[in-house]
Amino acid sequence: MPYIEYTDEQKERANSVDLVELLERRGEKLKKDFNDYRWVSGHTSVTIRGNQWYRHSADRGGYPVGFCMEFLGMDYQEAMTFLLGGDAPQIDCSKPPPEPKEFILPKANRTMYRLYAYLTQTRGIAPDVVTEFVHQRKIFEDADYHNVVFVGKDKNGDAKWAGKKSTNSFGQSYRGNVAGSDKRYSFNHVGAGTSLFVFEAPIDMMSYITMYPTGWKEQNYISLDGVAEKPLLHFLSRNPHITDVYLCLDNDRAGQEANERIMQTLAEHGLRVEILMPELKDWNADVLSQKSVELEVTTG
Repeated sequence: MPYIEYTDEQKERANSVDLVELLERRGEKLKKDFNDYRWVSGHTSVTIRGNQWYRHSADRGGYPVGFCMEFLGMDYQEAMTFLLGGDAPQIDCSKPPPEPKEFILPKANRTMYRLYAYLTQTRGIAPDVVTEFVHQRKIFEDADYHNVVFVGKDKNGDAKWAGKKSTNSFGQSYRGNVAGSDKRYSFNHVGAGTSLFVFEAPIDMMSYITMYPTGWKEQNYISLDGVAEKPLLHFLSRNPHITDVYLCLDNDRAGQEANERIMQTLAEHGLRVEILMPELKDWNADVLSQKSVELEVTTG
């Protein structure tokens, strides 16, 4: 398709399309959920309000052009053509999938000052917990941008997945995965114990360990990088000694809906499952609240 330069008016018109009406015209099923609609016949973690969408499992959202690209398999020009009243070109399923990108870890910085300052001071994680994961080579500070890099490894200790989190305390915060990451692997800790604690993000996992440190190295912990089941099921397949799973997802609608879905899946595998819910939105909010109380007691 030849490149088309769209005017600001066309871009605004395309992103003003009512997504509820668009999906209903395509025969999709939506369920009213307070002021939003949930896409029950497609991605159940997606909620829609007018021309806006939000994917709770991935913590991102946007407007109709991004929606068509995210969920309907269109590129930018196909999405614009479709939303402006034309027919989107048919997707050629006969084309081979693109070659997977090579997975290369970012270059490590010579020091980890920014990493330690961010994780221990800004995020309230215990220094010894940070140091343990540094020694395991599962976290490091990258040289170019000073992001914290969280690493997921296979059974041979080879890195297969990596997620980056900005150490900026002010301004826009960056979070994203390294290109070529294998989503079956994620940030985790393997111990000899039979319990597994499941979190949405690495910082929540380390926050929980900070709050409940007794004997933590003997147990098992995993961050899902969201609420997808793939890394959890893969982890369980590699660690058959686990019998008890504790779902420690966020205290919000997306987290609790994921709890129910994952609990049902794990129960079918004969595992004992229990939900542990943070008091606030997530475990990092809890650990920061706990440290704030401790500081008040100390200074009071």
